[in-house]
Amino acid sequence: MIGRTRLRDNVVANLAGTAVAAGVAVLSAPLIYRWMGAGAYGLVGVYVLLQTLMPLFDAGITAGLARAVAWHRERSLGEVRTLVQAALRPIAALAVVFVFVAAFGADPLARHWLGDSTIPFRTVRLALWWMAGALAVRLVAGLGRASLMALELQSSANAVQAAAAVARTFGALLFAMATGTGVIGFFALQVPISFAEYIAYQRALRRALPVEPMPVARADLSRHLRFAFGIAGLSAMWLLTSQIDKALLAESLRLRGYGAYSLGVHVASVILLAVGSVHGAVLPRMTRHVAGQEEVKLGELYGIATTLTVAMACAVVVAIAIGARMLVPSLRVSVDGIDPMRIAWLYGIGNAGAALLAMAYQLQNARGVLRMHAIGTVLQMLVQVPLVAWSASGGDAVRTAVMFAFVNWAFALVWLPFVHARFLPGGHWRWMSRHLLPALVTGVVIGTAAIHVAHALPGGWVWGVVALACGTGTTFAAAVSMDADARVVVKTWMGAHAS
Repeated sequence: MIGRTRLRDNVVANLAGTAVAAGVAVLSAPLIYRWMGAGAYGLVGVYVLLQTLMPLFDAGITAGLARAVAWHRERSLGEVRTLVQAALRPIAALAVVFVFVAAFGADPLARHWLGDSTIPFRTVRLALWWMAGALAVRLVAGLGRASLMALELQSSANAVQAAAAVARTFGALLFAMATGTGVIGFFALQVPISFAEYIAYQRALRRALPVEPMPVARADLSRHLRFAFGIAGLSAMWLLTSQIDKALLAESLRLRGYGAYSLGVHVASVILLAVGSVHGAVLPRMTRHVAGQEEVKLGELYGIATTLTVAMACAVVVAIAIGARMLVPSLRVSVDGIDPMRIAWLYGIGNAGAALLAMAYQLQNARGVLRMHAIGTVLQMLVQVPLVAWSASGGDAVRTAVMFAFVNWAFALVWLPFVHARFLPGGHWRWMSRHLLPALVTGVVIGTAAIHVAHALPGGWVWGVVALACGTGTTFAAAVSMDADARVVVKTWMGAHAS
């Protein structure tokens, strides 16, 4: 009961943190877009793109540390503290390298990649410098968040992340508008906010690890390092696969058009935030099941997490289709022929497929075996990169979004049987018939009906809020109810909460 209660609390904490982050993303993006202009939001899109590329400078250390902490936490908190301290120096050195690379690259990036911007060249370059400083600090701060998540202290991690998300969006926007510093003030404030986030994570870690460091066996360190380096290589390939469209469109579109495109992509990213609340909660627990050789529990948890992933993805796609058009005025206006709303729901569908693949990758990461992960990433890269690159040629954002969605879902349905044959022996059909298809079909059917009903309602924000709440809630509940295992777990969580 204690284990289930802690898992429930972590899922709830992650959902609460995700709700704040998602709300901030959806509500702040149109405000930034409207108050600072499409060109300025194009720079926000570049900031998000650079943030996504940060794992290239992480060398797999954060992911490796997270798995190592989850592995050692039951054995010795002293060993955990040693691992956390050992990871800090190399990640700080890599952050410094990133700052120097970004500083030297800001001039050509501002001049050539973003050269047609209506914003002055010097402003763009200075904004890029501030982005680099903030992202470098966040790279180091990520170690603290990863450690807290792996220790299953996810309430603390999410509280810090939520506060930082509000500060770096609404706080920075208010500062920029109040001081008249515009886009420069917005990005300049990102640096002190990132420092405050780092300090908050470190304080939470010190409270969680009130022990002296203890030596970690060399064999364990070698195993963790191999896993980290493997993750680093996979991250590089995954980033090339998932971000090539953003990079190519940033080069081919005017900054205003890229701002409209980025607004849609930003709204669609809420899906990955939502499913991340499940993945972040179950990965440490799956790692513990692997360490304890509890294969039955591992398979059950993976299946339930799949159902929750599908239900959340369907619900958020419905939220985008209903709420964005009805409640967010900025999504109703096309810029340079790009409709942010259309981009949002197309990328939302693609992100739902990516979320399903990510759940399978968590299963492999929990086992610490990356060979199939690497093979799958390479195959997806070989297929997706040329197709998406072709789609993005000439700046066709809609064609790119359609291709992104199609490739993600096609690859998920074709590749996952091979993954399960290796890591879920004899369990693929049960996974399909019990956890994936019922939730997916029900979510699509109920979600489509909810969207049609919502569009038939009168206009106005009151009806919009009602349609949004009912549509997303009904879609999620219906999808989860189709999985008997998920229903039992949810009832258990609710009963434990009531008691």
